[in-house]
Amino acid sequence: MGENRASPHSRWTDAMPPEILDPLSPPTSFSHPIDESPELHDPYSELNLFLTRKIKEEFKNAGTTKKWSVYIQEKLIEKISPEFKKKFPHYRLGVSALKKIWEKVAYFSQAFENQKEALTKEGKLNLGFLIRENLKQFLGIKKSFSFHPYLVAQQLALKISECLAGYDGIRPMLQHITKTIWAVERHLIPPVQIPAMVNPYDEFDTWDKLIIKVMLEVAGNNPSLSQEELQTSVRQALYALKDNPPLEKEIVHLLIDNPEQGIESATETALLFFKKAQTLATSANWIEVEHKINLWTLQGDLVYRCLRIENNQLLTHLRQKGTVEAYIEKHPFLASFVLQVEVRAEILSKFEWYASAPSTQSTVERFFEWHQKLSIEELEELCKQQLPLLPFDRKLVLRY
Repeated sequence: MGENRASPHSRWTDAMPPEILDPLSPPTSFSHPIDESPELHDPYSELNLFLTRKIKEEFKNAGTTKKWSVYIQEKLIEKISPEFKKKFPHYRLGVSALKKIWEKVAYFSQAFENQKEALTKEGKLNLGFLIRENLKQFLGIKKSFSFHPYLVAQQLALKISECLAGYDGIRPMLQHITKTIWAVERHLIPPVQIPAMVNPYDEFDTWDKLIIKVMLEVAGNNPSLSQEELQTSVRQALYALKDNPPLEKEIVHLLIDNPEQGIESATETALLFFKKAQTLATSANWIEVEHKINLWTLQGDLVYRCLRIENNQLLTHLRQKGTVEAYIEKHPFLASFVLQVEVRAEILSKFEWYASAPSTQSTVERFFEWHQKLSIEELEELCKQQLPLLPFDRKLVLRY
């Protein structure tokens, strides 16, 4: 009954060597050891992220001496304490917290250092690599899901976010990572295996339609563009809509799709389209638009599976096995736009190819079939350039 029990605070201070308590000033009644802080156990707390960033810096500078030691402990206290005191005046550094984070960084470093492409040149985790590695489980998958597979995208995004927080000390945009994963995952699963449930990530608003329209036209004229190049070109085209819309080009596209409408109707439609586009651009959240551009260009030709095209005379002509030459012969004024008609016909032919895919075939399998004349090496390089988040397995591809 009369036994003096040490408080958690006194147990912590008694167990620490003298130099581990804040070396710059003695503890006050208002400071608490971070070892007891709930923030330390939250991977996304500012406290945890700060310590992870600082300790990772020292870990990289430690040379070959990576194992925790009193020397490392003292160096960390010396380096981190001044800035730590300013950012977190109500906490003081504790050895067990520093050791825990040091060993966490060491674990991640050992896990990734021997994996090609796992780290960027700057030593940060490669998000694209993490997504590809985690999506390999969907290659050639033929099982049906009792739940919507976008839930798997959420789980993978959380797992990857914890890695980014735990190794790089950053707070990732969880929602954006989830959307990015789903943008690729959806094309690896045959539609027949996906339950008919509402999916919050299959959004398709006015901006999505505009981005895809511009993207397919840019890629149609430049089919060898990499994903990064395509993203840049789409961004430039969208910014140009605000000040210098390509009116004549749009009128030609409208006339190619439906020649019988006449130039006056096509001009009126083009003017209305650009008026709406400019209004959209004026009030746009361009950070969100950039995210959308990134999401769609990462999918490349796979986006054709998501489209619906109706009331298009050129598409009807192609479905009837008609040729470009026969189409121009039927509508002679298009002879001045042969190249544009050919590009348009290629875009619509791709759309028809993906739209006619059986529901038992994934979009990725359909993509491989379109490019079946390429060697396995050429196909892998094409995917690397145009579908950089798509996992690629030569053995599985050869089975398609």
